Amino acid sequence: MSNYTGVVSKIFPPSNWGTHSFGLRGEKGYYNLGKVPPMFSEGQTISFYGNPGKRAGNVDVTPESVTIVTEQPVEHSVANGARRSAEVVTKDKYWENREARDEVTQKRIEIQAARNAAIELYAAMETVEEPEAFINKWVDIFLANNEARLGN
Repeated sequence: MSNYTGVVSKIFPPSNWGTHSFGLRGEKGYYNLGKVPPMFSEGQTISFYGNPGKRAGNVDVTPESVTIVTEQPVEHSVANGARRSAEVVTKDKYWENREARDEVTQKRIEIQAARNAAIELYAAMETVEEPEAFINKWVDIFLANNEARLGN
């Protein structure tokens, strides 16, 4: 009988025969618990005794010998944004997040539209003989339209 220690990488669903098994991070093969369900979760470090199984690379675990070395699942880093959120996003939460993103998007659209208008105005002013009168005229039009829109 050998002693094994490692981080649980995967707990497999029960087989058709009702047996339970799991995998350890960095190890190949299955660790079989028999009919006993696992008393630990993925990411926890466990220690146990076991014997080589009938198939190569498999280990038959003595379920009574399993001890949890760390109570909390081990946090491991995931490179380059491949991390998944632990938070379950409900439909309501999705739409709240969407509204927040839309506000930012709308501000960007408004800034781009103002920029394009300024470029067009500058191009038009080059052909205008009296730029100050031209600007005053369009400021008055804008203010009148804005007051009408706001109902003042």
